[in-house]
Amino acid sequence: MIVLNKKILVFTLVLFMNTVNVLSQSHEPPVPEARNAPPGLPIDNDIIILFTIAMAYGIYKLVQRSKKSA
Repeated sequence: MIVLNKKILVFTLVLFMNTVNVLSQSHEPPVPEARNAPPGLPIDNDIIILFTIAMAYGIYKLVQRSKKSA
């Protein structure tokens, strides 16, 4: 019975210490980014090129598949 009470006491203390540690941390807001920073990956201007390459690759694969089955 005493061993069980000690285990419960230790568990309660550990749980309390973890809870206090988590709740005591301050949550600061994220640092705002600069307004004039360039975007990470601008593809707006080159979307036509990407679409053309994708279409050419698709046609290439279709031709390969038709040659393989013929």
